Amino acid sequence: MILNLMGIIGLGIVWGWYLGTFTGRVHHLSFTVPALFSASLAVSAYLFWSSRISGLTLLAISVLVAMIIHMLWRRELQKRYGQIRPDYPEVLL
Repeated sequence: MILNLMGIIGLGIVWGWYLGTFTGRVHHLSFTVPALFSASLAVSAYLFWSSRISGLTLLAISVLVAMIIHMLWRRELQKRYGQIRPDYPEVLL
């Protein structure tokens, strides 16, 4: 049981960090938002099916914590080094 919950927390941290990368400009908004929403819904549904509300709660908390930490980290980097403007449009800020 503990190993399962630790895995859920790890998944939430990775997913929250990934979602934190989309806090700036997002290219192809009409594709990116539904894709992220459906992937998040699929992960949440599986975790609810496998470990009920405790797993879903741990996932939500760890995703929010990781996303907030990532956004604060990026803001601190932007304050320290200035806004990064890539030369190619594939990089998401």
